[in-house]
Amino acid sequence: MTRHGALALALALLGGCGPEVGGEGGSASSSADGSEDGVVSVSTSDGGSTGTATTATSGVSSTQSTSSTSDSGVDEGPTCILHEIAPDPNECTLVGGCCPGDKCIPGVLGAGGAFDFSMCVPVAPAAHAIGETCEGIGSDDDCVVGAVCLYGVDAIGMSTAVCEEETCPHAELCFGEYGSGLGVCRPICDPLADDCVAGEICINDGSEGFACMPDWGGGVPGQYGDGCGVDDLYAPCDPGLVCAPDARVAAPSCAIDMEPGCCTPYCATDAMIACPGEAGGESCLADGFGRLPMVGNVGACLLP
Repeated sequence: MTRHGALALALALLGGCGPEVGGEGGSASSSADGSEDGVVSVSTSDGGSTGTATTATSGVSSTQSTSSTSDSGVDEGPTCILHEIAPDPNECTLVGGCCPGDKCIPGVLGAGGAFDFSMCVPVAPAAHAIGETCEGIGSDDDCVVGAVCLYGVDAIGMSTAVCEEETCPHAELCFGEYGSGLGVCRPICDPLADDCVAGEICINDGSEGFACMPDWGGGVPGQYGDGCGVDDLYAPCDPGLVCAPDARVAAPSCAIDMEPGCCTPYCATDAMIACPGEAGGESCLADGFGRLPMVGNVGACLLP
């Protein structure tokens, strides 16, 4: 009942590159020693600058920073992150943190699908502008600075604007930025109206709004009473439904499935609409749990 496989294709921006330190007019030396846990440490030097890198050979994550030394010989500390995951989720931003020739994009580490880290990747030589189709993932991202390749359910990538908080155009929401500091600009939607285009679903990322995102789990059962991962951003519920904790949904199946959550419909708190579990005590409530923020008249069919 999860969408983790599809998310890995669409948003697992975990590609990494080996250390690339050194530039024109300089010489570089390196030494490496392996350890039993599969981590290789590499040190480099080049003129007046130094850099260190620790790269996990499993390819899960790696960090690298460079530092500069002033004429007085005083280490001025880290200056940029080269081709790597930022040590601090918010250290790499749209305006800084990456080395020249790199750009900062959001990435997904956890299975739930939220952007939970940022990383520096090389800018492609012939990068695609926002709105153009793209093909890269992670370190192979081939979009311009300020954009990332976001894949739809048709496995076609679209160069999509990267954002920080309220930097998106009117009628768009910075989706997913609460975890890594970076998100993607996506059309604002109304979960009660199901007004996203085909192949997309209106969901909330834990912030104060809803946006259209690719329905990467399309076709997976997600009707009322079906189990879902309540903490997953892309819980497998059909359009118009939200994943609520089992104890909040009256459907008998919720108490016996293996998932911690259950799909239940969105509803309008100011309309007289019967909930499917009304006989079991459900009503249209807006109490702000998880993926149901206190936005307008949006509620869900829930038990008290």
